[in-house]
This record gives sequence, C-alpha cells and structure tokens, in this order.
Amino acid sequence: MDKRTQCEPVDVMDDGWSEWIHPLPGYLMQCCDCGLIHEMQVAIGQDNGEGAALNEGERRNGRVVIFRMRRHD
Repeated sequence: MDKRTQCEPVDVMDDGWSEWIHPLPGYLMQCCDCGLIHEMQVAIGQDNGEGAALNEGERRNGRVVIFRMRRHD
C-alpha cells in the first residue's frame, strides 16, 4: 500500500451512521476496523427485475444505485 495515501476522517453521528457522502471518481474508503483502504466505484444501474430489495428512492423497473469495491494497492 502506498504510505502517502490518506483518507479524510468521517465523523459518526448519534445514530451510528456517517453523514451521506457523494463519492466522486477515485473515492477511497478506509475501514475503521482493519485499516485497509478500498477503491470504490459507484454507478446508476437498471433494476434487473429479480425482486431484490430496493433502496430509498429506487423504483421497480427503474434506476438503482450500484457499487463495487476492491482493496487499494
């Protein structure tokens, strides 16, 4: 891991969640338990119609939020 990589700390609110983050391309997230840094890719996708649970604001046969991540080397 590149020792120069630094992540901006995010405060935890009273309910245990962080504030909402708009992850721009290249967004890095560091795990608070293991300290590993992960690259995240976030996209708007299409509902696949398989009946999976939806997030707030998503609709059947509409657009959905998707993301993937990998360990940052």
